[in-house]
Amino acid sequence: LNKFVSRTSLFGVLGVLAVECSLASPWQTLAPPPSDRILKNPDSGLCFMAGLQPVSDIPDWLLDICSIAYFRLDWASVVDETGKPDFERLDREFFDGYRKRGLRLAFRIMAANPHSRRTDVMPKILLDAGIPTVVHKGVYGEAHRDPAFWNPLYLAEHEKMVRALGLYLDGKTWAGPVDLGGMGDWGEMHLSSWSPQELANQGWTPEVYVLAVRTLMRQMDRHLPNTTKAFCVAPSQPQGQGFMAA
Repeated sequence: LNKFVSRTSLFGVLGVLAVECSLASPWQTLAPPPSDRILKNPDSGLCFMAGLQPVSDIPDWLLDICSIAYFRLDWASVVDETGKPDFERLDREFFDGYRKRGLRLAFRIMAANPHSRRTDVMPKILLDAGIPTVVHKGVYGEAHRDPAFWNPLYLAEHEKMVRALGLYLDGKTWAGPVDLGGMGDWGEMHLSSWSPQELANQGWTPEVYVLAVRTLMRQMDRHLPNTTKAFCVAPSQPQGQGFMAA
């Protein structure tokens, strides 16, 4: 019920904003020339989840019907051998090709991903520097080392990554939205892989959790001030499910 009420309230606010926007802007009549290609509306349409693969690997029909390429990536996949984010290299190798096809780029960088084939979704070199971890089993049976997302060392490293992401894309016309991916399984706020004992052993409390989420949100505000941001609304229980909001 709480989720339904929250979702309904969000849609109600969006509806009011849509009405206000429509009243503020006069109607325009557009007459596109004849074409056998799909007509795209700027910043509207479908989104598809691209991996770290060249745009040439994506079928033309999918690129034609979509407006956003959404990169939901393991943190370990966006760094160099020293654990430093390397978005400029990834842009040259992958992202630039999608922009040249007229797509916006959306991102979520995850520190825990049960679908990953990696043992360490967060860079191993950063975990080995002293961030507390708990081992969980992923969807495909692999062992994953997940960080204690509320630990100060973790939060400090997460800010370095967000800062680098902001330097790469903040304010660019092709950028966003960017999800807050630094808390919970898949970056979706919930801790469904964690047992109550694991949470207690790592110092989790509702107050500690809320403070950590606020810290992560403030990091995004500082380093992505001109970028649309999205996040999964935090659940009332660690194992609960959230839903997406912008």
